[in-house]
Amino acid sequence: MTLTPLAYDNVEVLKVSVGGGDMFIVSGVAIVNFSANDDDFVRDKVVFKLPTEGSTKPTDPPLVIKDFADSVVSVFPAAAQSTGGDIVGWAVDNADTIPTTGDTVQLTASLAVRGYNTTLFRIGFQVSVLTT
Repeated sequence: MTLTPLAYDNVEVLKVSVGGGDMFIVSGVAIVNFSANDDDFVRDKVVFKLPTEGSTKPTDPPLVIKDFADSVVSVFPAAAQSTGGDIVGWAVDNADTIPTTGDTVQLTASLAVRGYNTTLFRIGFQVSVLTT
């Protein structure tokens, strides 16, 4: 099952002209509420299109980025909690961005959560996208 953010918080977008194109730097927080109730890691992916500045809902129109050339992305756990014992953990195994139809960019991150009553509430993200 693929996760979709429940909401966004503090989404910021910086657009800078670079050479013949633009550099978009997009940062923010995605609320995911990804839970586990086991001693083993539970893994899933969160997938979403980069939101516009100030977006709070995943149904808001995504950021339009034309002429995608390349990108780098960082995703990290931002808020987590466990009330179930000593064996806990949360991680971002990997993350990537790809251009999609409609001049948008999709972020995919592989998440992991471990422990009884453990929840990864929020993940932070920062994406830099270069256009031609």
